Amino acid sequence: MCTGLSRHRGIIHCRQFFAWSVSLLAVQATGICESPSDLGKQAILSVTVAGTAVELRCGDDAALAAARVATERKTGMSDAAQVLAMASDFQQAMDEESATGTLGYQPPKVLDAGKPSERPRLLKTGGLYSRRAISHLRKSEFREAVADLLRALLRPGIDSTAHDKLLATLTDCLTKAKKLRLEQEKSGDMSLLFEALDLEDDGNEIDQGKLKKVYRELSVKYHPDKNPEAAERFNHIRDAYEILGDSVKTLLYDTGGMELVRKYEGESQELERTDPVERTIYVNLEDAYNGASRSVSNQRRVVCRSCRLHPNMPRCKQCR
Repeated sequence: MCTGLSRHRGIIHCRQFFAWSVSLLAVQATGICESPSDLGKQAILSVTVAGTAVELRCGDDAALAAARVATERKTGMSDAAQVLAMASDFQQAMDEESATGTLGYQPPKVLDAGKPSERPRLLKTGGLYSRRAISHLRKSEFREAVADLLRALLRPGIDSTAHDKLLATLTDCLTKAKKLRLEQEKSGDMSLLFEALDLEDDGNEIDQGKLKKVYRELSVKYHPDKNPEAAERFNHIRDAYEILGDSVKTLLYDTGGMELVRKYEGESQELERTDPVERTIYVNLEDAYNGASRSVSNQRRVVCRSCRLHPNMPRCKQCR
């Protein structure tokens, strides 16, 4: 929880016991979050968790912003009490700003407006929040489930019995979210590698020069010697760089996940290898003397893990 607020250079800082900080960004009040393009992009609050900045953006409330931090791979958390404390800090900073009216930002009354998932942000009782959270949980919508549980926990005057029950449900939700993240790492989800390096996967060949530059910057920023709390993030960055920087490891990861990469690195005998392929090419004496180039075709069927796991979906660019 916040132990005090202070203003410096137009930014409100929240001092607290946990290893994160909350800052209210100095954004112009005029026209804030009025454009549809602002939703999910324009930052209102900035949160730093283990060296990673995560923001409360247009369309968010305190609960949804904290839920994003808790369920994303880079900043995932499993301690329900700390997630609730972060949401409370978000809410306190927003309440402090609301009193001054600097930004004039108010979270929307309706979430996902205009979409099939459109729903009211606020509900009347903790039971309604809990039931909606369980519905999200059944569909593996962990961020939405955590957000609803936090909204229920942030209600003023909640009794201790309801608080403990909701906190237990939140712990279960965070545990399941963490389990899914670990399964994705094992399954060879390529998007996780790009996410670890803050890169976008555009489906094209990886620019090795850009990859090295990004890796150098991130490895310095999150090195455990400078940022002990970011040791896990640093490991993800290193693994992602080593895999994306090696075409063989990239193929192995995409085919069999991290387990297959580790077997390759350890020269495991369990790693399946094919027999060598020989091709005979005939050239004349002139070509042998002057030199020449010949094309040789070799057919093989390679389907990435994602396409194998989702046979009903259109094939990716690599497997077409």
